Amino acid sequence: MQVAGAGLVSVWVNSRDHCDPHVHCADKAGKWEGRIRFSFLNNLATFWDCLTPGADPGSGVFNEISRNLVQHLRRCRAEWWRLHGGTVGCCLANSTQHDAVGQLRRVSQAVYDAATDVTELTFANGFKRRMNP
Repeated sequence: MQVAGAGLVSVWVNSRDHCDPHVHCADKAGKWEGRIRFSFLNNLATFWDCLTPGADPGSGVFNEISRNLVQHLRRCRAEWWRLHGGTVGCCLANSTQHDAVGQLRRVSQAVYDAATDVTELTFANGFKRRMNP
């Protein structure tokens, strides 16, 4: 996928990756590569880090990429889930989230539905909550 940020940059999800959910991005010349975090619970994208410190284009570039990536987060979540749904999933298991009545509880399972862009949280007490970013 291409996203604006100091020109067009390439954005992708690695097939052998780890939590937190994130995408990689790089300039067309391949001089730098960075990571942008995203969530299955909201439409926030935030700069994580630059993997090529000697060629870091600066936080302004990554913040612009993050802002422009927001409109593509559904696609990012779907690709992350396609690649990682059977392993690390949404990276929400064992985290603490608010249940349907606002109580903080431990998440025992999180399942994402790419067709509806909905994440269903199952809490340790069996309660469920459907979240649409």
